[in-house]
Amino acid sequence: TRQVGSAVVRNRFRRKLKEFYRLNKHLWPEQTHYLVLIRRPISDWSDIEGRLSRILASIPHPPPSTQ
Repeated sequence: TRQVGSAVVRNRFRRKLKEFYRLNKHLWPEQTHYLVLIRRPISDWSDIEGRLSRILASIPHPPPSTQ
């Protein structure tokens, strides 16, 4: 939303989230969808990365299907 900042700022956050996903694909369970909402400006991106890592590590991963 505009509360986060201009389009330039919002796109920077989107690019950072995509890069986080690319580097941490192993944390995301397969066959799932997630929505990340940023509701206020982020001053410390490393804090957000740490929080996302902890949240994703706490999600149980289903065993791989053997079909």
